[in-house]
Amino acid sequence: MGSNAQVNGSARIDKAEYQAGADILNSIGASMFLQLNEGERRRLADTALRLYRRGFRDPAKLRIVCRTAVFSWAN
Repeated sequence: MGSNAQVNGSARIDKAEYQAGADILNSIGASMFLQLNEGERRRLADTALRLYRRGFRDPAKLRIVCRTAVFSWAN
């Protein structure tokens, strides 16, 4: 099974992807994250994971992209 294998209807993520996702979510800042509703939080997590899988590994660039996404949802 690869990191994209299906388990109970959801894609599995490996430890590196999980940590990268956690780092990205932490990087946007707790105050911004707490202002998001549950759907927006999931959307942000999915966006972060998708970017990571596409090769975006630079934390500064990921932070900018994720913050931009959050701001675009608010408007």
